[in-house]
Amino acid sequence: MTRRPHEKIDTASATWDGVKEWGEAQLERSRSTLEAPGTSPIDTEYQRGRVAALRDLLALPRRSELDQPNEPQE
Repeated sequence: MTRRPHEKIDTASATWDGVKEWGEAQLERSRSTLEAPGTSPIDTEYQRGRVAALRDLLALPRRSELDQPNEPQE
């Protein structure tokens, strides 16, 4: 069985820790921007898209667990 790219993420690695830390900080930054008064409609849409992309990135390890929980890995 060929593993999909998101199934190759080593969540115990320092690299993933760095990616996760960066993603969480960026997510918080985008949320703050969304909550700020006076954010333009264009900036709001941009930040909403960014939040969705960051959430997808941070969910990749969970996605591999949820996609095929009972399938043996080779």
